[in-house]
Order: sequence, then C-alpha cells, then structure tokens
Amino acid sequence: MVLNRSDLLKAVTKIKTIDVEGIGQVCVKQLPASVVLTLSSLDQEQGAYRMLAASICDEEGLPIFKEEEVKDLFPMDALTKLVNAAFEVNNLTEEADKTLVGELSQTTSTDSVSS
Repeated sequence: MVLNRSDLLKAVTKIKTIDVEGIGQVCVKQLPASVVLTLSSLDQEQGAYRMLAASICDEEGLPIFKEEEVKDLFPMDALTKLVNAAFEVNNLTEEADKTLVGELSQTTSTDSVSS
C-alpha cells in the first residue's frame, strides 16, 4: 500500500518516551530538518527554549509548552536535563550540528550554481 502524506509524516516523525533523571518519563519529538537548522542559527539560549517548546510533546506529538512557558516554569537543572534529552532525540551534538549545517550549506551552494 502506498502511504498518503499524513501516513508518511507519521511514519518518519519519531516520538520517543525517555527517562530524564530526576524528572521522569518525557515524550520528545524528533523535529524536521528545517526547524533544526533554524534553531541552530539562533543564539544558544533562545535556541534551547525553542527546541524544548517544539520537542517536548504529548504521546501524539503535539507540543505541550509554549516558548515563554519553558523559560518561566522550569528550574535550571531541569531545563538542562530536558534540553539534553531534546538534543539527543534530534541527534544534535555540537559536532553533528556543525556537520549538518556545513553539508546543507554546501548542497545549497552547489544547487544554486548548477541552476
């Protein structure tokens, strides 16, 4: 059976329930590449807040916090643990982030030259 748009997006969108030490189980959604690239271009603090707001979700993948809420609700130690969980699920290590951005910028440059 050929997947329709909705089924394909569900199939490729990963939602992981992970144990965050000292907090409990949290659902974290893997974000689309365009969102990850946008977040990686922001300053570290703003990117972390937006990453949490976009990644922390319910079991259906719907966000459960707004960016402003993330800033105001969580103490720093919990915030750090949740940011680390979101980065892990989205395969964002410092090295992976640099590699991905570098590869995509090269692809974009090559595409615009060949057009």
